[in-house]
Amino acid sequence: MSKLKRRQKGFTLIEVLLIVVILGIIAAIAIPRLMASRAQAQEKTCRTNVANINTALEKYYFDTGKYPGDTGAATFTDFLSLTDYFPDGAPVCPSGGTYSLKTTKRAKCTIHGDIDGSDTGT
Repeated sequence: MSKLKRRQKGFTLIEVLLIVVILGIIAAIAIPRLMASRAQAQEKTCRTNVANINTALEKYYFDTGKYPGDTGAATFTDFLSLTDYFPDGAPVCPSGGTYSLKTTKRAKCTIHGDIDGSDTGT
């Protein structure tokens, strides 16, 4: 009986395990960096939203002579729903915060604060 030698093609178990370990190391390095970048992008988006709300507040004041929340003016929540100032709808914080009006008649986010850094949220 003659033995036939077969040449098998493929990867050994060690080679496959090595690839899995390398991919795991790459994922362990990349995922935290991506999450940090995501958090930075959300904060910058929120601060841009606050700046846009503040611009709309000034426009509202010039149109009506009052800020939202003043006697005879719209509430801040009603102001955010006015399509004259927000044609694409009210801005939404990407991190889940809500926007409110400070006593200085400037907007702030409950998570990210305001755009000048004097308030850092709650």
